[in-house]
Amino acid sequence: MIEPRHSEPARARIATEGFTPDLQSKIAVLLGATKGDNAAYHSWVQSMARWNVMQQYAFTQYSREIDAISELIRVTRWSSNPAILIRGHQIVAPLTLGWSRILMVPLGSPLNPEVAYRGLALGHAQWARMRLTPVIPECIDLLDPFVVALRRVEQEGARMLQTQMRLLKTIDSGLTMAEREACLMLYQDIVGGVFSDFLDWLAAP
Repeated sequence: MIEPRHSEPARARIATEGFTPDLQSKIAVLLGATKGDNAAYHSWVQSMARWNVMQQYAFTQYSREIDAISELIRVTRWSSNPAILIRGHQIVAPLTLGWSRILMVPLGSPLNPEVAYRGLALGHAQWARMRLTPVIPECIDLLDPFVVALRRVEQEGARMLQTQMRLLKTIDSGLTMAEREACLMLYQDIVGGVFSDFLDWLAAP
């Protein structure tokens, strides 16, 4: 859940200024980096043997996410301020590190059930905690190309979230229930901290 003390100032700034190039760029940097890592994970686990129907559906949904993110990147009116790109990647650094620890392992490890579970858990935390729809004010033009693309990213994320929840409940991870819960809580806390920092940055002048 997004705390109002983080979301309301960001929402207020968007309501006052609209989606300026600076604000669009901040959002595009966040989503491009975090969803890109999630996409890398799904492309990486294509090598998993004997995929069931739910895993195949997850891969199909990942492909839809890639298309949605690509559309957002295309329609973004990018800021000329290079500091935005630098600061954006600093904010998402904890997630980049988390994905690196999952992806940068010995060849063949996508078949490792624990690694696969941790990747699903981190991706699930991102989609569950990083919701931008609540910060879009009612006064914004819903037909604006950036808003349309952003809402599509959110819609595809909601579909993936449901798929990930089912996989997290059924996948054979080799972890105990306590270890699973600890893994989920760890990633939820990391993503929540990153997104709170992002919303504060989005609201900042």
